[in-house]
Amino acid sequence: MNNSRHHNIIKNFFTKDVGVKIFSLVCAIFMWFLVMNTINPTETRSFSANITFENMEELVSKGYIVTNQEYIEETLVNIRVQASRPALDELAKPENRNSIFARIDLSKVEVDPNSEFPQKYQVALVPALPSGLYVYSYEIASYFPTVAEIEIDKVKTETTELRLSVTGSPAAGYIASEPSASLTEVEVSGPSGKMHLIDNVTAYIDIDGAEQKVTRECTPTAYDKDGNELNGFFINPSTIQVTVDMDKQNEITINKPDTIGTLPAHLKLDSLDWEPKSIIARSASDFTPARSYITLPTIDLSDITETTTQTVDISDMLKQLGLTAADSSQRKISVTVNVSVVNSNEYVINKSNIKINALPAAYTATIPDDVTVEIGGENIDVATLNPTVNLSQCRPGRNTVTLNLRLPQGATLKKNPTVTVIVADKIPDSSIEPDSSRETSAASEAEEEIPEETTVEEPTTAK
Repeated sequence: MNNSRHHNIIKNFFTKDVGVKIFSLVCAIFMWFLVMNTINPTETRSFSANITFENMEELVSKGYIVTNQEYIEETLVNIRVQASRPALDELAKPENRNSIFARIDLSKVEVDPNSEFPQKYQVALVPALPSGLYVYSYEIASYFPTVAEIEIDKVKTETTELRLSVTGSPAAGYIASEPSASLTEVEVSGPSGKMHLIDNVTAYIDIDGAEQKVTRECTPTAYDKDGNELNGFFINPSTIQVTVDMDKQNEITINKPDTIGTLPAHLKLDSLDWEPKSIIARSASDFTPARSYITLPTIDLSDITETTTQTVDISDMLKQLGLTAADSSQRKISVTVNVSVVNSNEYVINKSNIKINALPAAYTATIPDDVTVEIGGENIDVATLNPTVNLSQCRPGRNTVTLNLRLPQGATLKKNPTVTVIVADKIPDSSIEPDSSRETSAASEAEEEIPEETTVEEPTTAK
């Protein structure tokens, strides 16, 4: 009974007053269009868009490349879009606005191989809106500029060294090794007229906060001599697998060396110094060394006759602890034994016994005074000291230079002696027999006329 009643109701709904119902539906549709056009009318809004290139690889495969790509890509195109207000609001959202471009299809560029390069071409710009906004309909009302001028040159390919560099810092307590890659060279292709701008090709790997070995696919990039990234160059391969090992960082103290033996009687030990006093060493990330110090080898004072600096290579000592120096320069420790003379005697060296070496041919030289030196030690014979001066750096006038002596075994100068030397221009040869007193007179005149004194430093006195 109920089923029959429901059937009649449905039948009456579709059969009675059909004209009225159709009229009502038409009115409803009309009102909907009226409301939509009143509330959400069609508007036009402007958007700025960058220019992108399509099919660049196809152009490069033909042996050509765009030389002003960076400039073109930075050029903005004004695109006026027509749509409803909700559609334009959706298009204005950052994620959509940044996907509006004007494209250049390089596959349509016909390059004339017989013309001089570089060549310029006017190419059409084709505006493109985000493809994901299919819910709304859009119409591009206009855009400007409509064309762009591109410059095309022949491609040149060179093989260059690949540099690797890290960015960021590893986690505290860890130290990074040098980055490594399976390749040491890459191919760089670019405009033949701009290849000279490339200073290096570098792939950077980020190791910030790393505690274990880092392996990443990195993009090698061309840079100029000022470190600026160069665009418009193609690098093959485009990605490189770079690896950086992480080691544990260990601070190792360098202990003062012990001494044995005694200094000669005329010497005293002023100080014993060494640098650096600690270094940073690396080990495997899961390894802890047996101790955190190294003691330098013992120094025999009986072998010391003057202030002496020795270099100690601690590589083997570190190796015994399972370590290596983080910085190769810290593998060597400088040890200085500072001594001074406490007992010495004075010795007079006659000026006539001093030998002059390396005097330029254009000069003459005289030594006006004897020299007194203080020497500590026994069995000093003045006749065996072989005093010499090197005048290679001297100039006319009064010069103070180091007096070099050949000291006997165990002897020590209290301080390095110096001697005054007067240098003068040599008098030219003439047909007249030279006066034996003229050379001395010229030197005396030089001493009077050139009061300026020149000091010439020489190496430490020879033993």
